[in-house]
Amino acid sequence: MFSFIFQLLPMLGVGGASADASKAHVEVISNPRLAQARLAEALGTADAIDSVKAISATAPSGRDGREASAKVVFEVRARGEVLRITAATRDGDLVASLVVAHAPVATAVSVGDLSWLADELRGATAVTTLAVDAADVTLGTHDGRRYRIMPGRAGGSRDHNPAHEAVEARWAAAWN
Repeated sequence: MFSFIFQLLPMLGVGGASADASKAHVEVISNPRLAQARLAEALGTADAIDSVKAISATAPSGRDGREASAKVVFEVRARGEVLRITAATRDGDLVASLVVAHAPVATAVSVGDLSWLADELRGATAVTTLAVDAADVTLGTHDGRRYRIMPGRAGGSRDHNPAHEAVEARWAAAWN
């Protein structure tokens, strides 16, 4: 019984725990289906998506040069907090696990430039695939939608219209 109370104390801000202790929380999901659903929820409910970056990839598979496994990091703002979401893939591009953590500060150069993606993913049940090709990331949903995210091109439409950027991302994924 007492161990349960001691576990609650930091959450309540009692017992010497700092007010920032809750911000240190890290969510780790190793079940692929749960990771895919959580990624869709996190991106679809974000206030802003600031950046997407492929940070590692290993073991080329097949003729297309895509990686057998990769890690993709999303930096998002949600409910006044900056989150760093790291998705790991396996078997080519299947989202296999997810880590959601509070980011110390926003590091994105162009804040919110990928926010059109949040609008596109509202209501998506799962982000099932993340295919890495050089620096580009192609995101696939459970219902077959695909979006190619090209770093440096976010906000690249002449009129900076989020709807046009979403169309460009779908078109690029279709031709990928």
